[in-house]
Amino acid sequence: MQKTSSLVRLSLAAVLLAAAAPEVRAVDLQIGDAPGVGVRNRMQTDTTGHAAVNVGDPGENQVWDFTQPLAGSEILLDIVQASETPYAAAVPGAEWAIQSKQWLSLDPVPFLLPDGMEGFFDVYYYMKTLTASNEIQGLGMGAVTPFYTGGFAFTAPSTDRVYPMAIGTRWLKKYEFSAPANISGLSTTLVTKDSSVMEVDAFGRLTIPLGAFDCVRVKAVRHLTLKGLLFGNYLTLSVDTLIVYDWYAKDVGLVLEAASHSGEKNPRFADAGYVSRLSYTNVPSAVECDPGCGPSALRPVQYELSQNHPNPFNPSTAVHYRLAAAGDVTLTVFDILGKPVTVLESGWRPGGGHRAVWNGTDKDGRRVPSGVYFYRIEVRSADGAFTRTRKMILTD
Repeated sequence: MQKTSSLVRLSLAAVLLAAAAPEVRAVDLQIGDAPGVGVRNRMQTDTTGHAAVNVGDPGENQVWDFTQPLAGSEILLDIVQASETPYAAAVPGAEWAIQSKQWLSLDPVPFLLPDGMEGFFDVYYYMKTLTASNEIQGLGMGAVTPFYTGGFAFTAPSTDRVYPMAIGTRWLKKYEFSAPANISGLSTTLVTKDSSVMEVDAFGRLTIPLGAFDCVRVKAVRHLTLKGLLFGNYLTLSVDTLIVYDWYAKDVGLVLEAASHSGEKNPRFADAGYVSRLSYTNVPSAVECDPGCGPSALRPVQYELSQNHPNPFNPSTAVHYRLAAAGDVTLTVFDILGKPVTVLESGWRPGGGHRAVWNGTDKDGRRVPSGVYFYRIEVRSADGAFTRTRKMILTD
């Protein structure tokens, strides 16, 4: 089982270091160096489950090169006022939020999750800055997943970051929240727990295709648990322990994240289960690169709506589509008479590849009869509009 968490992503030639032995400045970040509301970042992600990495050693004056190609999608990572998000009322006290997507992969669980689950899902991380105690707290999250949609406050505030972020700074990050959910037609409660030991273990110069950044690196040893309530008892759906490295730079925030596979014990793991790096930021002073350096938008050259697989199918099927640019997407299932059955995707999606799953139910979660159905994608973006329809067959 290979699963990881996270934040909550024009291909450029690799930017070389200015010299064979570049100057590396001592780095520590103060709470005033954290990015504020209005910062808009994009992260290029690798979701193949296997990315070759060299995370290096802990310590001062490190030099990291993460200019290798990544295969995946580009995701937003924007900082907005909490009041501007759809789930702020459910998380009282939140001042601002990180609007992003989270990659989630779950193995099949008999009866509850027979086909497993994999994909990006919309998330909002609700935060509060405590200047007096030099920390940033996490208060809750909002999410749109196949199981649940809504905002959920943590049972207690989580210490997300502690300042100054200098080598040797350590803290414990813990959060827990419960969400009512519907899995395979069963109403249940999902409980998510995260207990992470955090430590600033290095600083140095990080080079990615977008440019070079002076960063601090935070090492997290994360223990993640997901449980579902079934017939009065909690069933463990997944347990993961993994090592995650996050590189942070002044004003821009997260520049790179590399996460191990579940169960990894080697802090110098070479095969990452998930990698995400900055491909665009609207904080120009944060990027040190050659003239002409600008947003990196690794995007496909065209829009695509693939044939669902499997087809014919029972009980569920996957629909893959690709976007040449970010845009508003609606993916709808229709019956043979042209009547809408359910909406699989709705809202803003980044450029790149995406996956949606239909489990043969209507918008109210009721099983539909076997037969011929159609699925249609409608996209509106800065590049124009795109519509495509395909046929699929649900068997008995």
